[in-house]
Amino acid sequence: MHVVYVNVFHLFLNISSSYLYQVHGFSVVESGIVSSLSHVLVLFAPVAGLVIDRTGGRVIVIVASAALGVVTYALLLFTSTSPVVALLLVSVCLCATPTVLMACVPLTIPKSRFGLAFGIAEVVDALGSFSGNLLVGYIRDATGSYTPVMYLFFALAWVLLGLCILLAVLDTRHGNVLSGKKDDATRDHIVTVADDDDVVVDISRNLYETSSSDDDDVNRASKKAVTEASSTNVPLARP
Repeated sequence: MHVVYVNVFHLFLNISSSYLYQVHGFSVVESGIVSSLSHVLVLFAPVAGLVIDRTGGRVIVIVASAALGVVTYALLLFTSTSPVVALLLVSVCLCATPTVLMACVPLTIPKSRFGLAFGIAEVVDALGSFSGNLLVGYIRDATGSYTPVMYLFFALAWVLLGLCILLAVLDTRHGNVLSGKKDDATRDHIVTVADDDDVVVDISRNLYETSSSDDDDVNRASKKAVTEASSTNVPLARP
């Protein structure tokens, strides 16, 4: 699903300046300025991630973002609405969706597989971007127009929306692991993580037992000192 997301939004951003220049008649400078609007709200991605972690609703955010993708390409293809509106909608999607998708990975796999999972995600995204850029460039050169490319993005946006709805259904059937708040989700996942941390648990137990043993030794030594002092009539020193 993340690969489809990359192709739906990131590939469009790669050609957005050229698209605005050739299709909407913007100047080169204007095209650069307007295309940069798609990254404005990304600056608030950490805030969005914090709010989503505290309130839950990750899957709702993912589905809503995918729906905005469909609306974005519908505006560009079928209306005369300024592309500025579409690029601001893309900015909303970029602010929330990547943060939520990557945050869902640790909730679905054991802790010992985190590195492998994120590595696979990066490789798959790179392959999707590589093949997607080649396909977009080929279609543009073969047809001489960006219209077929935009229809491709529009179709991919519908595919992304379908995958997000499927994810929402599966998450509901499995106890809303992804949709819950951070504490609830991690509580459900803690058994899996604990399986990987048996060594840490053993170390903690040993430290506790050692500390308890040391306390017992101190208590026994104190009692012995009191007994010896009493038998020899030696006054005990007071602080």
